[in-house]
Amino acid sequence: MIYVKQSTSVTLLIGPFLDSTDGNTAETGLTISQADVRLSKNGGNMAQKNESTACTHDELGYYTCPLDATDTNTLGILKIMVHETGALPVWMEAEVLTANVFDTMYSTDQLDVNVTNVAGTAQTGNDNGADINAILADTDELQSNQGNWLTATGFATAAALTTHDGKLDTVDGIVDAILEDTGTTLPAEHGLLATEAKQDVIDGIVDDILTDTGTTIPATLTDMAGATFATGTDSLEAIRNRGDAAWVTGSGGDATEAKQDTLLANLATVDGIVDSILVDTGTTLPASIAALNDITVADIIAGVAEGSLDLQAILRIILSAVAGKTTTNGTRFRDVADSKDRIVAVTDASKNRTSMTLDGS
Repeated sequence: MIYVKQSTSVTLLIGPFLDSTDGNTAETGLTISQADVRLSKNGGNMAQKNESTACTHDELGYYTCPLDATDTNTLGILKIMVHETGALPVWMEAEVLTANVFDTMYSTDQLDVNVTNVAGTAQTGNDNGADINAILADTDELQSNQGNWLTATGFATAAALTTHDGKLDTVDGIVDAILEDTGTTLPAEHGLLATEAKQDVIDGIVDDILTDTGTTIPATLTDMAGATFATGTDSLEAIRNRGDAAWVTGSGGDATEAKQDTLLANLATVDGIVDSILVDTGTTLPASIAALNDITVADIIAGVAEGSLDLQAILRIILSAVAGKTTTNGTRFRDVADSKDRIVAVTDASKNRTSMTLDGS
């Protein structure tokens, strides 16, 4: 970083300017006019430099660039930029410093460290100096008395210190009393306060109970009793007494001796019927059911269904008529095995059957 003193003329060496084609060859014959040198003062817009002299080639593509006090009048970063035809762009940065700072760095000046503000208050004239002088005066007095402390002025005498001792004893007694109170009395009182607080809570609960028992419960009991409740007749004791008397002299029933005899006779009849049912269900019905269970298929088939034909013979004849062969113009029906005639019919001229011979064996 290059440092420049504010508002002073300075000549800067800028470069190197290199050929824009190969980026290596130094451009030594450029014409860099005032308008070609662009300046940006502490981030401001770029503008041509104020100093009118053109830049002059020094060597190796570096050019001297004169600036005047107007060009350097703004503190902060000063950016110098040049872009000539045929050369790559060149730029550099300088920092503009106050004269005091710049001369302290590069000359014999010293930084200004004067205190101009203390705790937000601007200092003028000899504000700090007056305070320092007063301090010096006080310390000079102490130094002059240090030779003999017995004769030093401005300090407490022995008598005064004795008085202070008495006051300290008084304060000590007060502190002892405070410690005693805070160690015993106050804690005990704190316990009472806690008890009183609990009593207040209990008192509130009792008040609520009294309120409920004085209003809610009586009202509820009144609703339960009813508006016409009378202790002599409606109390539980009165109801119990009336019940006892009613059982002793019970009335309103219809249980005469004659009716009781009738009831007993009816019960005896029912008892006999039940006995008969038990006998039937215990002997007759089981035997009948057992007999039914003993019937076989042969018994069913052998039963006579019509005339001398049993069920088996009838089924054979039906099967012959439905599925057996026929002969003699359909008047004879063979059995399924074609071993015999099951049906032999005799017909008249109108084909009406006049007689039938059936063989179901």
